[in-house]
Amino acid sequence: MRILHISDIHGASAAFRKVLKKEKFDVLAVTGDFEGLADVKPLESVSKPVMTVHGNFYESIEVLEALQPWDINGRWIDIGGWRFVGVGYGEPVMFEPAKQLIFVTHEPPFGAGDLSWIGPVGNQNFRKIIQKHRPQFWLCGHIHEGRGIFNVGKTVVVNAGSIAEKSYAVIDTEANKAIMKRLL
Repeated sequence: MRILHISDIHGASAAFRKVLKKEKFDVLAVTGDFEGLADVKPLESVSKPVMTVHGNFYESIEVLEALQPWDINGRWIDIGGWRFVGVGYGEPVMFEPAKQLIFVTHEPPFGAGDLSWIGPVGNQNFRKIIQKHRPQFWLCGHIHEGRGIFNVGKTVVVNAGSIAEKSYAVIDTEANKAIMKRLL
């Protein structure tokens, strides 16, 4: 399965649309920070499965309502033999373990994709979840300067950075790898 991972849109809906047209993918995962309805609009054209989680940037009631068809905050969905667990910013983690597990969160886990100008700022509870449940992938954003691919044990942590800064990622579950990309 090929997952297109986009994060932190921050008003860059034109860049978001451009990546959707450019990349071939089976599933779209967007890990937060929709600034307005224009950031949500590109999702309407996607015919593949889509999942979103809330960011920390204030998302209006209108934006949250518009995201409802794709929102997996606080729940999980199964696609192609994989369990995707959604956790928005500051929300509790609830899920049933599965053999093939992917977390879709806004915040990165502590120590992986979380290095900001003040040091590591990732979520300590997420790090504990990785150590206990060993998901194959952890997709996140939030810390733009922390973008990249990291390993925590056998878990591949992918911080897509911000599409507003032309950064995104593609994950190949069959090859068990991720690739960071930049929009030119």
